Amino acid sequence: MVKPGRTRAIALAVTLAVAGWQAQHVTIDAQPAFFTIQPAQQSGVSATTLTRNTVNLPPGTVGLDILINVTAGGTATGTLQIYLEDSIDGGTTWDDVVSSLTFALGAAPVTQRFFITGMLIPSTVTTATSTNTTQGSAAAAETLAAGSARQGPFGTLWRVREKLSAPSGSPVGATYTITAVFMRAS
Repeated sequence: MVKPGRTRAIALAVTLAVAGWQAQHVTIDAQPAFFTIQPAQQSGVSATTLTRNTVNLPPGTVGLDILINVTAGGTATGTLQIYLEDSIDGGTTWDDVVSSLTFALGAAPVTQRFFITGMLIPSTVTTATSTNTTQGSAAAAETLAAGSARQGPFGTLWRVREKLSAPSGSPVGATYTITAVFMRAS
């Protein structure tokens, strides 16, 4: 004899299967893919925000381990902050995913690590993810708190934004690269 609660669960499963909904088994690649988001770049020396690079994430990306590597401090003074932003509408609207800690131009080389968990939008992966973003909030560019990252679903199109504040002195900016290991669902 089937219990009443079990009967409802079976009926729901049959209904979803008939409607074409299927649970997918998701595994994460044992060998993650190394990817360059920003090749070696010398920062600007003007008080402005610049787009440096735009990339498409590898298919099936569900998580990232990102390294911002400032390899030379330059000779100018000022403050550099780097944003990684995603777009889910082909590049019309951008939203912060990562906001680096600020870097003082002229300072010693430094690295900053960021870890993102989520899944691609759109995606056929049906894993549940949590987010630290308020539902219904507006997309926001260059406003995420320094040294933080947005968790949860992210778009496939990403860009690197560089913001320089209070520059002065010799006109040589910091040199940096941004690399990542992408965890992919299969």
